[in-house]
Amino acid sequence: MIFLRRLVEKDELSLNKNNSYKSKVFDNFYFEHDTSFDVCEHDNFCVIFNGEAFSYTSAKSLKSILFEVGSVELLLKEISDLVGKYTILIIYKNTLNVIQSLYKNIDIYYMVENDEFYVTSNLSALLSTGNFEIDTSYAYSFILNKRNFGLETPFKNVKIVPQGESCLFKSSNNISRSLVSFREISKVNYIEEISKNINLFNLDKDSPLYVSFSGGLDSSVVLYSALMANFRPKAIHLLPPEEHSSELEIAQSVAKEFDVELLVFKHPYFLSGRETFQPSTLTYNISDIHILSSGLCETSEIYNDLMKSEALPLGLTLTGQGGDFIFMQNPPENIGFDALKEKGLRSFLNKTKQYSLLKKARYFNILHKNIKNFIGNLFSDTSVYNNFFDNNVTLSESKHLLLDSVSNKSAKYDYIHGVLTGLYSVKPTRNDGYKILHPLYLQNIVFNIINNSVCDMFNEDHDRLIIREQFYRKSQSEVAWRKTKRSSSGALFMFLNNNRELIYDYLLNGYVVDTLKINKKWLDEEISQNTMVGITNNCGIVMNILQLEIYYRQFVWRVK
Repeated sequence: MIFLRRLVEKDELSLNKNNSYKSKVFDNFYFEHDTSFDVCEHDNFCVIFNGEAFSYTSAKSLKSILFEVGSVELLLKEISDLVGKYTILIIYKNTLNVIQSLYKNIDIYYMVENDEFYVTSNLSALLSTGNFEIDTSYAYSFILNKRNFGLETPFKNVKIVPQGESCLFKSSNNISRSLVSFREISKVNYIEEISKNINLFNLDKDSPLYVSFSGGLDSSVVLYSALMANFRPKAIHLLPPEEHSSELEIAQSVAKEFDVELLVFKHPYFLSGRETFQPSTLTYNISDIHILSSGLCETSEIYNDLMKSEALPLGLTLTGQGGDFIFMQNPPENIGFDALKEKGLRSFLNKTKQYSLLKKARYFNILHKNIKNFIGNLFSDTSVYNNFFDNNVTLSESKHLLLDSVSNKSAKYDYIHGVLTGLYSVKPTRNDGYKILHPLYLQNIVFNIINNSVCDMFNEDHDRLIIREQFYRKSQSEVAWRKTKRSSSGALFMFLNNNRELIYDYLLNGYVVDTLKINKKWLDEEISQNTMVGITNNCGIVMNILQLEIYYRQFVWRVK
C-alpha cells in the first residue's frame, strides 16, 4: 500500500497513525507505505517502488538499478529498458512522477480535491472522503466493450494511472501523461525473446519450471521457448468441465513430440450454484473480477491454488496467456480500412477476401461492412445499442496513449484495444511461494509485435501468422500450423443455468440497471435465453453488466 499527498502550508500531520505503515516527508510530499514498497533516497530525489523487473540490456534487477542510478534523467532512461512489472513513484523538484509498467503490477489511483491531489494504491482511502457517483460514461463503455483504458475509473472524480504510462504531477491542474515505451528490436525473433524472458525471471535454476499447457499454439510456443532456454519444464494440462471440449490427446501428442512430462489435473471451474457473487476479498480493479472462477479470481490464482492443493514443489509457472490478443487470433472485421490506407484498393479487396475465407463468412457482407466503415464509422457507432438502454449512451473519452494516435475506424485500433484488454485482465502473482509469469505480455514482446501491420498478421488459411512462421522455422513442428479450435460455450451455459435465480436478482434488482437505465424487458429476455435456452450474441453484454454489478456492490456504502 502507498498513500501520498503534497503538504500545504500549516499542514498538520499525525505520522504513523497505523503502526504497520512507515511515514515520511520528502520535498514537500508526505507519504506512507507498507512493506510491499521500498524507498530509495538520493541527494535531490526520492524513489518509492514495488515490482519485479530486469534490465533488458544488463539483466540487473529493478532494485539494484534504482539504488545505483545517480540522476532522474538516467533513471528514466533505465526504466525504458525494463522488462517486467513495476510501480515507481519519483519525487523530484516539487513534482511527483508515477510510472506504471505495461505488464500489470499495482494499480495507482488519484483524486484532485480543493486544489490538491492525492495518490494511492488503496482505492478505499479515496472513497472514504465522501459518497461517490457511478461514472456512467465508464460504465457504458465497459458494458459495450468500448473501454479505452484511459484515466477513468468506475467512480466519478477518481482517476487511475494507466498501465504502460507515466503521470507527472506538477500541481492539481497540471498533470501530464507520457507513454513508457520500449526499444524497437531489429529483426526480432519472438521465440528467442520469450526464451530471454524466461531466463531473466527464472532466477532459481534448481526449482522446477512449469508450463500451463493446453496443447494449443500459444502454450506450445512457450513450452518450446523454455526448452530453447535450456530448461526441462513440466507441462500442466487442465481437463475442462465438459468432456467433449477436452484437448488432452493433442496435449499428450505435443508433449511427447517435445519430450516433456505432462501432468494432468481437472480444471477447478466454479460452475455450480452459488449463494453470492461477491468476491472473497475487496477488489479495486474491475478487470480483476473473473466470474467463472472460485472466489472470482484470475487464471494465475487458479494455478496457484491448484498447485498448492497438489503439493507440487515450489517453482515458476509460465503461461501462454495473451497469445490470442498479442499475435491476433481474431483479426478485426474492419481490416479493409488498414489495407486501403496502407496499400490501396487491390489490397483492400485482397484482405477482405482473405478475412472472409479465414472466418468462413460471406465475402459480400464483409465487403459491404468495410465500405460502410470507410465512408462512415460503422464499427464505432453506439446507436446500434440504444435498444438496450432507455437513454442515450455516452462513452468515456480518455484513451490509453497507445490508442490515441490510431484511427478508431481501423483494425489496428481494435487490435491494440484487444492487447490492452488482455494486459489489464492479468493479475499480479501472490507472494505465497508459487510464481507465475506471462512471458507473452512482457514489454519486449508487446511493443515490437504491435509495430507490425495487422494486414501481415493473417492470411486466408491462418491467424497469428507471424508467430506461426517463426515457431515453425525454429521447431519444424507441425503444431505451428494447427487450426484454431472454436471455443466452446458449454462451461458458460452451465454456469448461467446453475445460477439463474441469482443472476436475475443481481441484474434486475441491482444498482447498474437503474443507474444506467438499462431496458429491463430486453435484459429479462436475454437472461431467460442465456440461462435456459442457449448462449446468444448479447451474452457478453449481459456478463459485463453482471461484472459491473458485482463490482459496485462491494462499495455500496460509498456509491450514490
